Amino acid sequence: MIEDSQQVPSPAPEVIQEAGYRFPYHYVPRLTDAGFVQSVTLRWGYLYWSYLGVVLGCIEKLQPKSLLDVGSGDGRLVAEVTARLPRTRAVGVDTSERAVALARAMTPGAEFRAGDVTAPGFLDQRFDAITMVEVLEHIPIQQIATLRATLRNHLESRGRLIVTVPTKNLGMHPKHYQHFDIESLIAALEPDFALEDASYLNRHSKLCKLFDRILTNRFFAVREPRLLAWFFHVYKRRFLYADPSSAMRILAVFKAA
Repeated sequence: MIEDSQQVPSPAPEVIQEAGYRFPYHYVPRLTDAGFVQSVTLRWGYLYWSYLGVVLGCIEKLQPKSLLDVGSGDGRLVAEVTARLPRTRAVGVDTSERAVALARAMTPGAEFRAGDVTAPGFLDQRFDAITMVEVLEHIPIQQIATLRATLRNHLESRGRLIVTVPTKNLGMHPKHYQHFDIESLIAALEPDFALEDASYLNRHSKLCKLFDRILTNRFFAVREPRLLAWFFHVYKRRFLYADPSSAMRILAVFKAA
């Protein structure tokens, strides 16, 4: 028998309880018009994680000392940067106070601010990298020039701006003001930024639509980890990168002009 003095101390009960609140699990079971449910699924989760992984790869390649995530939402990108690059000071900003409150709860060690990044005095520092992941399409067209100038003012002279946007191959979503091709994306960010590199992501495919219906539908959702891992591996290998005519998304890296 191991002596008490040799045993590894167990976490205090309150520490265990606090760790459980990394995800608001009490909100998972609920009663709906269709009945009782006790699971949450995100049908397009593999799409999100695939292009987020490419963005994170760009950031890891840059190894910035500081990063500003504009339109940070619930803070997932900042959370990943904080975990992968602990020496990088990552700051998330979003106009939604509710989203920022959730981001702070999910990643309490990170820095988030609620408000308009273009407002005078909202930020007073420059960053080595700025990200806008699926944000530019939400900005009214007449406001893009102001946003662009703000981003340039907050980017170090040798810094990089990383942007993802939906392409014109997709139908317009009601909450979007525009979709992009590479020419219109460049035009939106000139003359403050110059394109350095671009990738076409998430190939539109009938096969992927079939996988969608098989993995997540109104009857069941596949949860077997090995099957999901296999699907994600196949998706990244065959469908993550695309050409201009089939891409659902553009990822572009800009430098200050």
